[in-house]
Amino acid sequence: ALSSRIAAVNEIGIAINRTLDLNEIQRVIARQAKWLLDFEYCGVCLLKEDHWEVNTLFGAAEPMPETLTETENVGKAIKYSQPQLVRTGSPSPFLSAYQSQIIIPLVADDSVLGTINFAMAREHAYTQDDMRIGYMLALQLASAMRNARNFAELNRTRDELHQYALELEERIRELDAYSHTIAHDLKSPLSSIMLRAEIASTKFSTFLPPKGV
Repeated sequence: ALSSRIAAVNEIGIAINRTLDLNEIQRVIARQAKWLLDFEYCGVCLLKEDHWEVNTLFGAAEPMPETLTETENVGKAIKYSQPQLVRTGSPSPFLSAYQSQIIIPLVADDSVLGTINFAMAREHAYTQDDMRIGYMLALQLASAMRNARNFAELNRTRDELHQYALELEERIRELDAYSHTIAHDLKSPLSSIMLRAEIASTKFSTFLPPKGV
């Protein structure tokens, strides 16, 4: 049975690594995690820039606590980068309706991206084997999330560079137009000066020394 669950984890890993869309990755987890664990609630807590978000993938939506990182389940998993197995009674207002919980940090490149959370209303619903399976799934999920975020950042950088290139081209066109204007403005008085010099040279050539001509 454990071997079958491990094989299912690998299958899910292949599925979520086929896409670089973070929302699609979470949808795959929501559809296929039932092959691995029993749960009445499944969700992820994700760090988005400077704030945390709670995304419920299965079950009743769980409200976002004001101090998520200080909770005794998710907060500990984030702080210590260690999975949390709750067998009886929620230690936190978050997931307070569930007596059994597995909270697993999502770690990639030594950085905690968030947690994946499984919960059941009855006590003693999860074992150490369940937590190991959840941990293997979390490794796959964290890797896929890191790739998706890197891809999104790459796209943002590409778009910014493209915009910068467009602005640079526009600036070059403005400078070219300015240069042509300056050249035209200088050309008119220079032509007049050269014409007058030629007239003077022709009219007074007999009175001018060779160098003057």
